Amino acid sequence: MATTQAKKGWVHLDPAESAGVIVSMEDHNTVFLPIDVVIRACGSVEKISRFTKQLTDTLAILGEWIKNHTSGVKEAYLTSRDAGLLFLVVCRSKSFNESLEDSLTDLDIQIAQNDAFDLIKLSVLALPDSGPDEVASFLDTQSLKYAE
Repeated sequence: MATTQAKKGWVHLDPAESAGVIVSMEDHNTVFLPIDVVIRACGSVEKISRFTKQLTDTLAILGEWIKNHTSGVKEAYLTSRDAGLLFLVVCRSKSFNESLEDSLTDLDIQIAQNDAFDLIKLSVLALPDSGPDEVASFLDTQSLKYAE
């Protein structure tokens, strides 16, 4: 097994050269990990970082969309649903608002077809003016409500 001397700088982990990694923790515990687990964990950290940026950018886009449509939007939520996210818009009116629906569809396409959001699985849905019980039936317990 390849060994690495304690030094500052980069450590090269090559599955062809090593079966595992020994990690000395700050609390003086030692963790033994197979090299493939370490490599997958590194990939996961990178993916989490990308997802965090994409989610932050998505939240900004959704917030801007709401700001531009306040005349037709009573409430808006971001919630988890069906292995992805749902952007739920509650309209101010019970009647169909074609321009708002078209704009919401454009927003959906803007995010879905943009490679910069490849980790974001977003659906959009507009409800006519509805009461709290009707809206709650679409929401997860950990939903975000957009506020003015």
